[in-house]
Amino acid sequence: SDIEGEYSGTAPVSESSANQAENPNIIGFVGIDYTPSTDTKSTRTSIEYYIVQKGDTLGNIAERYGISLNTLLWANQLTERSYIRPGDKLTILPVSGVSHIVKKGDTLAAIASKYSAEQEKILEFNHLSDAGSLQVGQALVIPEGKIVYVAPTLAYSSGFSSKSYSSSGELLWPVPSRRITQYFSWRHPAIDIGLPTGSRLVAAEGGRVIYSGWGTGYGYEILIDHGNGMKTRYGHCSRLYVRTGDTVERGELIALTGNTGWSTGPHLHLEVYVGNVRQNPLLYVK
Repeated sequence: SDIEGEYSGTAPVSESSANQAENPNIIGFVGIDYTPSTDTKSTRTSIEYYIVQKGDTLGNIAERYGISLNTLLWANQLTERSYIRPGDKLTILPVSGVSHIVKKGDTLAAIASKYSAEQEKILEFNHLSDAGSLQVGQALVIPEGKIVYVAPTLAYSSGFSSKSYSSSGELLWPVPSRRITQYFSWRHPAIDIGLPTGSRLVAAEGGRVIYSGWGTGYGYEILIDHGNGMKTRYGHCSRLYVRTGDTVERGELIALTGNTGWSTGPHLHLEVYVGNVRQNPLLYVK
């Protein structure tokens, strides 16, 4: 269907500590580019990066590092249907589990519950003295943690907002530029906004991220459910800062714009769905 799309690919990861400090919601962690030696298992204590080589598969990379396949998939926002190419950069956790960026309001108990993990193991592995040591923007490794994804569905309704949407300009304009390079039509049920790769992209309204990753045609994309039958999609991004299942606030930085997927130049492809039907975004954004 139009909403669900088909997803595969390798999500970008952060490459510098400066980026992480600037944006506490960034996905990816400070590490080193790494080409494995003959011993890559169990002795590692920090997150590393691996550059995919010819002949690599996700399964053999996970086995080489002594982590589960799911750990590798979760750390790089991949699925079992994803493909990798030589030169791709993968985040490698030191143990089987998941990674987590501490956000405002997070508690150790809530993080452990979210990933079905043990608080003591989180404290020990991340060298935390106690549950009060968490800091916003801190990158944690959650040993033996698990992520349960809920598949996107057309019937999804989260009720994030009690208000009903109308053509009164209630959604936030999501990017700095207002240069529209292609308008809404029956052949192009979206608007394209031209702007340089790497421009800030924010959520037009609060809601739940029901997909963040690679979409056929859209490149790196984000689909947000705002409740009451309204969704927004942001296509052709260069970097994603939120994950499937995250809750975002209106105006929160969710990605950087780009030129990925079926795109002829850097721009944001913006779609607005009302009742699962794509509508002219200009009727809803301001």
